[in-house]
Amino acid sequence: MTSKQKKIIAREFLIFIAALGISVIAFIGTYPYNYFLNRKIDRIKEETKSLKDRIYKLEIAYNQKTEKQRWFYNESVRKGINGNFRYSSQLWERLEELQKSDSIIFNWNNVWEKELIEIIQDIGFKNGEEFNRFILDNSVANEDSNDKVNEIRRKVNSIEKTIWGLKSRILDTKEQIRFGLIFFAIISTIAFPIRYLFFAIRWSIKTLKEQE
Repeated sequence: MTSKQKKIIAREFLIFIAALGISVIAFIGTYPYNYFLNRKIDRIKEETKSLKDRIYKLEIAYNQKTEKQRWFYNESVRKGINGNFRYSSQLWERLEELQKSDSIIFNWNNVWEKELIEIIQDIGFKNGEEFNRFILDNSVANEDSNDKVNEIRRKVNSIEKTIWGLKSRILDTKEQIRFGLIFFAIISTIAFPIRYLFFAIRWSIKTLKEQE
């Protein structure tokens, strides 16, 4: 084997080692890549957990209030003071209107018949102030409503889709190895032809100088 052949083999070997080394570095780089995605997923999961806790609390508050509303409606039906309201929501809507206009206490003291007041007291309310407080405490505010819960739930679903998308990008061991091999193939494909282009340019420059 001539000296020139040895140089060619040595050069090819160095190019191979360089391509292999870069590919190994690319393979190792998949670990911090996976770590970054997992950390991001963990942060998003914490946000999701917080939102789910909020949904749980809102649902409890909503259910407790609507249960109280149904209880009062059923009592009013049982005692015959439900009027023309066929559903608890209809009766409660009317009571909310009176409460918001500060009419509950006024009606209790000045408008409602004594018989009606006695029935409400028999249900469990001593005076107008107590009845007014019951309506206020069990009215569903915007932050307690099902619409708010559904809005948060849609946000949770959107975040969970994001988590799923991030998880699909995490590389398992086989994918990491495949990535390293593909990277090696790309580097080799690029490196080996480029060296001939480099040699050709160098030879051309050298030739032109010799002609001068």
